[in-house]
Amino acid sequence: MVKYKVIIGTIIAVLFGSCKKEPATEIDELFIGVWVHNYSTLDRKYISIKSNSKGHIVEYENNTSKSDTQNRKWLIKNNHLYFGWTGSGDEKFSIDQYPMFSTDTIIDNFDTIYPNQKYMILDGYYYVD
Repeated sequence: MVKYKVIIGTIIAVLFGSCKKEPATEIDELFIGVWVHNYSTLDRKYISIKSNSKGHIVEYENNTSKSDTQNRKWLIKNNHLYFGWTGSGDEKFSIDQYPMFSTDTIIDNFDTIYPNQKYMILDGYYYVD
């Protein structure tokens, strides 16, 4: 009986230990900021991340706020940025490029990043702070 409890305890520890997400700003303080990606001249998404890793998401369509989320913690696991502990769908982002400062001007569709400006790439889209 004790042997089975140890085995079950080990399995649970491995499962939950491997699922651990870390607060974004503990992984890299450069995540702190208000990030914007422009889909067009009228459509954009803002991602806010504060020093305590909390923040929110605001989306605009036709220059009008389409959605605004409540504040939650931003977490990272396996190069994914999660909005909250259970972030999925539109609240889970693949980190293609961690935040960094540009050395040159980068123009990508409706986004322009200037030298020394902070940016990151999530799901293939540039986000500028």
